[in-house]
Amino acid sequence: VGIGALTGAFFLLRPLFRQAPKAEAANPGRVQPGQTLMVTGTGFDTNPSGNTVKIGSLVGNITSATSTQLAVTVPANAAPAGPVDLAVVVTTSSGSSQPLKIQV
Repeated sequence: VGIGALTGAFFLLRPLFRQAPKAEAANPGRVQPGQTLMVTGTGFDTNPSGNTVKIGSLVGNITSATSTQLAVTVPANAAPAGPVDLAVVVTTSSGSSQPLKIQV
């Protein structure tokens, strides 16, 4: 087997070995519905549509994405009964992050 075949196989299989995203921080730690939440970490998709950010049980709207930062609009109905602690989880094609906690 030639080097070219091995290199090609590596690049074909490489997505199978990608690690799940790691969410390290969510700022600000207390947000209002409609505000932007910045999630920092590693392993995010640089295409906003390649990421899903759940805030509690609702999906936030991702307005920008880099491999280390996501800007997410907090859903309008994220906390209808007032301030509540919610989990923030980032999901990509490689898996889901451990949850972060914020207050909405």
